[in-house]
Amino acid sequence: MRAGGASGTIAKAMSAYDKVFSDAIYTREDDGRMELAHSFKDKKEQGADINGGLFTYPMLMAADILLFDADVVPVGKDQMQHLEMTRDVAEKLNRQYGEVLVIPEAKVQEDTQLILGTDGTKM
Repeated sequence: MRAGGASGTIAKAMSAYDKVFSDAIYTREDDGRMELAHSFKDKKEQGADINGGLFTYPMLMAADILLFDADVVPVGKDQMQHLEMTRDVAEKLNRQYGEVLVIPEAKVQEDTQLILGTDGTKM
Protein backbone atom coordinates (compact mmCIF):
# COMPACT_ATOMS: atom_id res chain seq x y z
CA MET A 1 0.00 0.00 0.00
CA ARG A 2 2.90 2.36 0.71
CA ALA A 3 0.75 5.11 2.21
CA GLY A 4 3.40 6.20 4.66
CA GLY A 5 6.32 3.79 4.81
CA ALA A 6 7.18 3.98 8.50
CA SER A 7 10.51 2.15 7.94
CA GLY A 8 9.82 -0.81 10.17
CA THR A 9 7.92 0.72 13.08
CA ILE A 10 4.41 2.04 13.21
CA ALA A 11 3.86 5.77 13.07
CA LYS A 12 0.51 6.37 14.75
CA ALA A 13 -1.63 8.72 12.70
CA MET A 14 -5.36 9.01 12.23
CA SER A 15 -6.57 9.95 8.78
CA ALA A 16 -9.50 9.55 6.45
CA TYR A 17 -7.60 6.65 4.87
CA ASP A 18 -7.69 4.76 8.17
CA LYS A 19 -11.47 5.04 8.34
CA VAL A 20 -12.08 4.08 4.73
CA PHE A 21 -9.65 1.15 4.88
CA SER A 22 -10.96 -0.06 8.24
CA ASP A 23 -14.52 0.00 6.88
CA ALA A 24 -13.38 -1.97 3.84
CA ILE A 25 -11.62 -4.67 5.85
CA TYR A 26 -14.35 -4.79 8.50
CA THR A 27 -16.89 -5.73 5.86
CA ARG A 28 -14.75 -8.79 5.07
CA GLU A 29 -14.64 -10.04 8.69
CA ASP A 30 -17.46 -11.83 10.41
CA ASP A 31 -19.03 -10.48 13.59
CA GLY A 32 -18.09 -13.62 15.51
CA ARG A 33 -14.44 -12.72 15.10
CA MET A 34 -15.03 -9.22 16.47
CA GLU A 35 -16.91 -10.60 19.46
CA LEU A 36 -13.78 -12.57 20.41
CA ALA A 37 -11.77 -9.38 20.96
CA HIS A 38 -10.74 -9.08 24.61
CA SER A 39 -11.80 -5.45 24.82
CA PHE A 40 -15.28 -6.31 23.53
CA LYS A 41 -15.67 -9.34 25.82
CA ASP A 42 -14.43 -7.45 28.89
CA LYS A 43 -16.92 -4.61 28.43
CA LYS A 44 -19.75 -7.06 27.74
CA GLU A 45 -18.97 -9.03 30.92
CA GLN A 46 -18.93 -5.78 32.92
CA GLY A 47 -22.37 -4.93 31.58
CA ALA A 48 -21.03 -1.74 30.05
CA ASP A 49 -22.64 -0.05 27.09
CA ILE A 50 -21.26 -1.58 23.93
CA ASN A 51 -21.18 0.61 20.88
CA GLY A 52 -19.99 0.28 17.32
CA GLY A 53 -16.69 1.95 18.10
CA LEU A 54 -15.68 -0.75 20.55
CA PHE A 55 -16.87 -3.45 18.20
CA THR A 56 -14.96 -2.14 15.19
CA TYR A 57 -11.81 -0.89 16.96
CA PRO A 58 -9.68 -3.95 16.06
CA MET A 59 -10.20 -3.27 12.35
CA LEU A 60 -9.37 0.42 12.79
CA MET A 61 -6.15 -0.61 14.51
CA ALA A 62 -5.45 -3.11 11.70
CA ALA A 63 -6.00 -0.41 9.07
CA ASP A 64 -3.68 1.98 10.89
CA ILE A 65 -0.91 -0.62 11.04
CA LEU A 66 -1.36 -1.92 7.50
CA LEU A 67 -1.57 1.50 5.83
CA PHE A 68 1.91 2.33 7.09
CA ASP A 69 3.47 -0.94 5.91
CA ALA A 70 4.81 -1.56 9.40
CA ASP A 71 7.22 -4.48 9.55
CA VAL A 72 7.43 -4.34 13.35
CA VAL A 73 4.78 -3.08 15.76
CA PRO A 74 5.63 -2.40 19.41
CA VAL A 75 2.82 -3.80 21.55
CA GLY A 76 2.05 -4.58 25.15
CA LYS A 77 1.07 -8.17 25.89
CA ASP A 78 -2.56 -7.09 26.13
CA GLN A 79 -2.48 -5.90 22.49
CA MET A 80 -1.18 -9.14 20.96
CA GLN A 81 -4.67 -10.26 20.00
CA HIS A 82 -5.21 -7.11 17.94
CA LEU A 83 -1.94 -7.65 16.12
CA GLU A 84 -2.85 -11.28 15.44
CA MET A 85 -6.14 -10.07 13.93
CA THR A 86 -4.17 -7.56 11.84
CA ARG A 87 -1.88 -10.30 10.54
CA ASP A 88 -4.91 -12.49 9.72
CA VAL A 89 -6.55 -9.65 7.79
CA ALA A 90 -3.35 -8.94 5.83
CA GLU A 91 -2.83 -12.61 4.99
CA LYS A 92 -6.45 -12.95 3.87
CA LEU A 93 -6.26 -9.87 1.63
CA ASN A 94 -2.88 -10.95 0.23
CA ARG A 95 -4.39 -14.31 -0.75
CA GLN A 96 -7.25 -12.51 -2.43
CA TYR A 97 -5.39 -9.64 -4.15
CA GLY A 98 -1.74 -10.71 -4.30
CA GLU A 99 1.09 -9.60 -2.04
CA VAL A 100 -0.10 -6.05 -1.42
CA LEU A 101 0.22 -5.81 2.38
CA VAL A 102 3.13 -6.25 4.78
CA ILE A 103 2.55 -8.94 7.41
CA PRO A 104 3.64 -7.15 10.60
CA GLU A 105 5.57 -8.77 13.43
CA ALA A 106 5.09 -7.93 17.08
CA LYS A 107 7.79 -6.41 19.20
CA VAL A 108 6.57 -7.29 22.68
CA GLN A 109 8.17 -5.37 25.48
CA GLU A 110 8.30 -7.90 28.29
CA ASP A 111 8.03 -5.19 30.93
CA THR A 112 4.90 -3.79 29.29
CA GLN A 113 2.02 -5.93 30.41
CA LEU A 114 -0.74 -3.43 29.59
CA ILE A 115 -1.05 -0.36 27.42
CA LEU A 116 -2.93 2.18 29.54
CA GLY A 117 -5.30 4.78 28.20
CA THR A 118 -5.03 8.49 28.96
CA ASP A 119 -7.23 7.98 32.01
CA GLY A 120 -4.79 5.42 33.46
CA THR A 121 -7.05 2.42 32.88
CA LYS A 122 -6.58 -0.43 30.44
CA MET A 123 -7.61 0.55 26.93
